[in-house]
Amino acid sequence: MPHLRLEHTIEISTNDTSNLFKQLVNILTEHTTIQSSNCKSRAIKIKNHHMDSKQHDDFIHLDIILLEGRSNDVKKIIGRESLDLLKNYFQKKSNDNIPQISLEIREINKNNYFTTNSI
Repeated sequence: MPHLRLEHTIEISTNDTSNLFKQLVNILTEHTTIQSSNCKSRAIKIKNHHMDSKQHDDFIHLDIILLEGRSNDVKKIIGRESLDLLKNYFQKKSNDNIPQISLEIREINKNNYFTTNSI
């Protein structure tokens, strides 16, 4: 725990996601007691999608899934810093076609999460 799940419609190489996930994990470890070795990150390419928008056809969405217990202030800091990182990261890669970028921080009830890791 935590889980970082990046869903995207644009082409992203494995090297790109590795560096991006390292930076996202750094944000989490900077503001929480999370150990980087417990973070699970994955990128999922969305092949079939629809957006009813004339400006943007592509999107990037990040789910940050944490165990419950962080304050709203900490979650806001993580959310703002992560969104800024995503915007800067993908604006450099997408030329003029800047995708829509969003993220959500989700909390899991500790009683409903089971793992072999010591958290």
